[in-house]
Amino acid sequence: MPTYQRFLLAAELLGISPDDLARRLENPMAVASADSASPDSELVEVRAKYMGRTVEAVFDRSTNTVTIKSGELAGTTYTSASSAAIAVVETINPGRESANTNGRLFWIVTKTGQPLRSLLGRR
Repeated sequence: MPTYQRFLLAAELLGISPDDLARRLENPMAVASADSASPDSELVEVRAKYMGRTVEAVFDRSTNTVTIKSGELAGTTYTSASSAAIAVVETINPGRESANTNGRLFWIVTKTGQPLRSLLGRR
């Protein structure tokens, strides 16, 4: 298997974008300090896979906001996990009849692989 294909496979298995994997490989100390952050940290890395695309974001526990870090919506902050999820669905699949999406299930905590609901509880 060519090196680039192995690289893409590694990123997919880790559940991160190829760009994020490259950043982590270029600066492993930054990753080590981020991984050693307290599980109760205010900022939590999250991601979502929708229609074959992965979107990276940060969930802020103190405000319950989600800031998109990758894709067309990068840099946009939403007031809830669900409003961020709906925006992603509308952007990737504008033809979908209803974009209503449960953000607590849509977003996955990058570090644990569990839905955001694992941090927030059920509603």
